[in-house]
Amino acid sequence: MRVDLTVIGWIIGTLIVLQVLLLAILVWRKILRNRTEQREQQRYAELLPEFVSHLYGETDLDVSKLKNDYRVAQRLASDIMSSTSDEGIQEKVQTTAFEALHKPYERALKDSSWPVRMNVLYYIQSFQMKGLAPLLRSRFEEMTVWDDEKKQLARTLASLGDLSILPAVFSDIQHSQKFYRDVLLRFPEEVDPQLLAYYEDTDNPSYQCAYLQRISDREAQEQIAQVEEALANDLIEVRMQALKTIGNLYFMRTPELLRPFFTSSQWQERMLVAQTVRKLHINAFSEELSQLLGDAEWWVRYAAAETILEVEGAERLNFYVENHPDSFARDMASQWLSTESKLNAHA
Repeated sequence: MRVDLTVIGWIIGTLIVLQVLLLAILVWRKILRNRTEQREQQRYAELLPEFVSHLYGETDLDVSKLKNDYRVAQRLASDIMSSTSDEGIQEKVQTTAFEALHKPYERALKDSSWPVRMNVLYYIQSFQMKGLAPLLRSRFEEMTVWDDEKKQLARTLASLGDLSILPAVFSDIQHSQKFYRDVLLRFPEEVDPQLLAYYEDTDNPSYQCAYLQRISDREAQEQIAQVEEALANDLIEVRMQALKTIGNLYFMRTPELLRPFFTSSQWQERMLVAQTVRKLHINAFSEELSQLLGDAEWWVRYAAAETILEVEGAERLNFYVENHPDSFARDMASQWLSTESKLNAHA
């Protein structure tokens, strides 16, 4: 029994020593981290006035000071980029950031740590480091798996205006529509002619839908011709995206192009055309909306009733409550009138 207690005592003593050592290591690491942060904060405060003075053309900046501490340089550039909308200042920040950071970033892109590589991709995008595009493109082409890193590489290269990624992104591999949209939306305005040319040449529905979303997100009403042309596309997903884009633009030149959608065999198109008429506030489709009010699909009836209420008014909807030949249409019209009355009562 005495031997057992001795062994237990040794084990407990060893565990206590190990815990003390671990605590000491953690404390020491914390002290070192605090010292590093204090030093970086001091360097940041020292370099900020000089950096700002350089950006406004008042003094020259010795970039070697930034190269010696890239974390401080990165923070300086990032903070200024996020605090100004002056394009001239932003361009100077980007130029200075490239001089100071491109070498550390080249090393970081080869780092074994995934978070380090991902983090630097975001900074390259933020600082618009086009000089690193060849390195990014090479890495993009080497990667065979479409993981998060390769997708972020695609987004970053798109933000740098690298059109070479389009065939790879819009290949037979099916990504989410959000990813396609993210990539196209990041391309700068100066490559719009090339993006349009690719749109006109390709029969890839993923690209076509993403391009129409780009028009919508950028509120590019001047491109309504491409959107209206897409209404006649053979693929339903492209036609539906064209309808959504028109609704989001609140504009179209030829409303008559909407007429075939009221009798579409796809209920989603019938619903979307009703919503589009409401957003554009078009008064030319009263008979078609009446038919959709009695549609077999609940969502189509719902959209039609909402549109009739907003475009033609409560009196017209009340007329359908009393006179529409379809009982489902009368019920939907009644529901919307009841909802409208409650909203007015609380207004």
